[in-house]
Amino acid sequence: MNTFKKLRRTAALMLALIVALSTMSLSAFAVAQGQGTLKISNAMKGQSYRAYKIFNAVYEDPADDSDDRAVVYTVPEELEDQVTTPFTVGTTKASNGEKIVTVAKDTSDADILAWAKANYSKFDTSGNQLTYNNTDGTAVASLDYGYYYVTSSLGTVVSIDSLDSEQVIVDKNESQPEAPSKVITTEKSAVFNGLNQTRKELKENDAAVGSVQTFSVTFQATNWVEDEESDAQAGTGTGTKTKVTSWNFTDTPEGMEIDPNSVLISVNEIAIYEGGVSDNQTYPTVVTGGGKDPLSISIPWVNANGASLYPANTAGSEHIPVVITYDATITSAAATAVAPNSIDVKYNNTTSIGSDTTSTYTYKFQLNKVQNEENGYAPLEGAKFQLYASDGTTLLKFDKGEGTSANTYTFNKNGSVDTIDMTSSTSVLIQGLDKADYVLKETQAPAGYNKAQDQTINAANLVRVDKNITDSNGIENDTGVISVINETGRELPSTGGIGTTIFYITGTLLVLGAGVVLVTRRRMAA
Repeated sequence: MNTFKKLRRTAALMLALIVALSTMSLSAFAVAQGQGTLKISNAMKGQSYRAYKIFNAVYEDPADDSDDRAVVYTVPEELEDQVTTPFTVGTTKASNGEKIVTVAKDTSDADILAWAKANYSKFDTSGNQLTYNNTDGTAVASLDYGYYYVTSSLGTVVSIDSLDSEQVIVDKNESQPEAPSKVITTEKSAVFNGLNQTRKELKENDAAVGSVQTFSVTFQATNWVEDEESDAQAGTGTGTKTKVTSWNFTDTPEGMEIDPNSVLISVNEIAIYEGGVSDNQTYPTVVTGGGKDPLSISIPWVNANGASLYPANTAGSEHIPVVITYDATITSAAATAVAPNSIDVKYNNTTSIGSDTTSTYTYKFQLNKVQNEENGYAPLEGAKFQLYASDGTTLLKFDKGEGTSANTYTFNKNGSVDTIDMTSSTSVLIQGLDKADYVLKETQAPAGYNKAQDQTINAANLVRVDKNITDSNGIENDTGVISVINETGRELPSTGGIGTTIFYITGTLLVLGAGVVLVTRRRMAA
């Protein structure tokens, strides 16, 4: 008799062990006679969990409350024919009057899993719904003792331990947060004061100094993050999971200034922060920095009791979409170097899960003033110019450099200089422009030279800020070089001088005078 008890006890423990080690499996949930509590400690808010009882569990010695007490699994008579390989219904009955179920000795975890997936609904068609607790973030149900297959709407199977009055288990949710994706979503032209906007999603773009660019960061968050070293244990339901208490974002601008009041943050497509104000005053999102300094964002992710604040709204997914947008103004620093913008995302302000970067480029060209071909295209001082947008009427303004940069003009729509002065220079650098067409007008020609005609500067002739201008001889329009040629001689009026009008007037007056004299003499003769 003692040998039989030992064999039966060994078989029961083997069955529990096989279930507990299944990588995605059904599990035994056995408690003292009556009901026990099944609790999922890391339940995903917004997802549902159900427990399906396949077998009943019976403790033959209710007085024994040790962890290794004898337990057998049984099946009601009307369901005996549903028990198939690798399980077998024996002839021996337990104290509840039902026959004992055993499992083949060399049955693998995969075999048990396959059988459970295919057959659990034959034993329990509806299952028991676990209730999510908003206070502590668990999912709980009171269940009769038994052998349960526990599922979630995430599509995974929750495995649980087998011998405890209160079973606390870990959901083997497998999704991980996704690294952030950052794009430039809107370009606002500085030349036309923001009226010319083009909706785009770009990793890099062209812009002018002073223009306002809108950036967008999308990120798939989760409420839990599975540690990499726990992968081997995940099947037991005891893998290490880290609860996310906050998501933290650091955006580092270069060559631009971020407007902190333009920050808009949404979770699950619902705004939680807008215009400098957090919509959740109990667990407020904190935004600091801005301008030339990094923008720091901290989004609380749990309540005071550690329960997740945000649900995963899509069945079968642990992902919770987060979107951050903001505006940044391109500064004069972008006229001399590319303007990158990088964001890094961490959970619990400790562990980074990824970063992403966008790049903004301004454009430039070199303006040369030269004589005509007869004079060998020699450099020529004494001219003045103005630069217009492609419409030919919108005058561009600049900040003029000083010292060694005195011949540099940096675009600034609010600048104080609207004339490019080359009275004492033959070459200047125009920078900080958007990649666009422009119209160059000479407003003053050097003494003894005619003013050049208006000249269209095509976007293709501009050079990106991180590229070099090629000026082979100062004459041809090489890459990024615009040469304006002046011809000698005085400019003649288009009418050809005073014209013949004066002669017509004089002749008319003489004819009229002669007529008057003739009429007077005839009257006197009469």
